[in-house]
Amino acid sequence: METFVAAISTFALACLVLQYSVKGESFVLAYPGRVYNHPNPTVHAISCGQGGTMDIFVADDDSVISVNVSNAYTHYFPDDIVTTSGTENKTVIISSLDDIHVYGIAAWSMFTPISVMSLGIRYMLSFCTSISNGTDTHSYILIIASHKDHANIEIEWRAAGTIMYDGATYVSGDVLRVTLAPYQTFTLRNDADMTGTTITSLTGTIAVFNGGESFTRHSKLPYLTSYDQLPPLDWDGTEFVFLSMHYHQNEVTTLTVTANEDTSISFNNGSTVVIDDKQFYREDIFTQRMFELKTNSPAMVTLCYHEDFTLQYAYESLFVVPPVNAYIQHTAIIHDHVNVIAEKADVHRVAVHDANHNNLNVSWRDVAYTNYVFGAVEKGPSQVFITSDRTFTAFAVGPDFGRNGGYNFTYTNATGKSNVYYHAIHEYRYMFISHRLSQVLQFMF
Repeated sequence: METFVAAISTFALACLVLQYSVKGESFVLAYPGRVYNHPNPTVHAISCGQGGTMDIFVADDDSVISVNVSNAYTHYFPDDIVTTSGTENKTVIISSLDDIHVYGIAAWSMFTPISVMSLGIRYMLSFCTSISNGTDTHSYILIIASHKDHANIEIEWRAAGTIMYDGATYVSGDVLRVTLAPYQTFTLRNDADMTGTTITSLTGTIAVFNGGESFTRHSKLPYLTSYDQLPPLDWDGTEFVFLSMHYHQNEVTTLTVTANEDTSISFNNGSTVVIDDKQFYREDIFTQRMFELKTNSPAMVTLCYHEDFTLQYAYESLFVVPPVNAYIQHTAIIHDHVNVIAEKADVHRVAVHDANHNNLNVSWRDVAYTNYVFGAVEKGPSQVFITSDRTFTAFAVGPDFGRNGGYNFTYTNATGKSNVYYHAIHEYRYMFISHRLSQVLQFMF
């Protein structure tokens, strides 16, 4: 593979709005229970240009907080915002009419929120589990969150064992039915891996999150190891490009592909596999490799990085690999292990800079037998901004964190005009009208 270092020329360095945080956007967030040695759950916001205002709606206490975001802002939630089990009023809505990019932090796990307009009605779960070395994960966490509509939900289980909930036992093929009122969450923890489980909302779109917990080795205290928000099956793709990280000798990357039974997967090295009735394919990778993966029907790809280098913790990070059809044109990523994937012909059109608009060097390498290149951004800055007039994907990965740079889930109505702005404004107004009405009723009675 050819390796070269390019100082990316600056073009269009005016602050660009992120595709998944466009003007008038809303996000649905939910946070798993805070456990050993974890910081409070947070939402981090980055603004460009003139800054703006971000509104935070917390269903648990029916409160709305408005904050100013001039550059970067972190909001720390109290412990009572986290979910525990079953149905609770724990949904969090982040809304803004300005150009603000947000992402969530649950414990040490960063995740990229998916906009309200891109939420769907059908999802498939994918958890962080190593098949070769076993796993330190003690329990698997599923959280489903509703927003402005009621949601009647069916969960069709796939599991490497039994699932226990509310005194009942379920096995693969069984269905659990759940009803959520607006702005409610449903949380379930289970000892068996639930990858391949299908979640369907019969009424209203929902947000779905999954992750895992483990125990510290000596004190046996629980801590969150991985967490991410999943895209709906409506947005699944058929082509994915990614890198398996390998910073240390005792690290392993687990690739998981979830799709319907009989889906064929082709790799850029010429190998092919077929998904069985478990509805997922899983492979452990022990070296740094660059992949292009294609499927003959829509699929979702997740990567899990395991690193076991302390006596106390086993680190994991889980993140969704954006399909090529959901690549973006601009993003901002926190942390210094930032990577970019773009088509070879578009490398010179990718601009990478820090918060002060200083150009950053990128080391590019070919992804063998493909039209793509992988670029490692120089380490140092805490905020990295990437822009292009062509599409790319980006991600940041380390021993205990992993997140992608976002998605471009486009949607047009019958007139051909984007529904992003109007859908978000509808959610925004619905939320605040409902909140103000409840305040008036409390005052009157």
